[in-house]
Amino acid sequence: MLIAHMQDIYPEYKTKSPPISDLLSFYKASKQRFDSEPEFKQRA
Repeated sequence: MLIAHMQDIYPEYKTKSPPISDLLSFYKASKQRFDSEPEFKQRA
């Protein structure tokens, strides 16, 4: 779930480190998408 969210939000994550300093907020946003978007839930 977290990796799928990161790939969507920071598509250049392989070459540029994403600015994820607040992991709790990142997790909460990811979980919210997981619960509300069926296609995201399936990919995650």
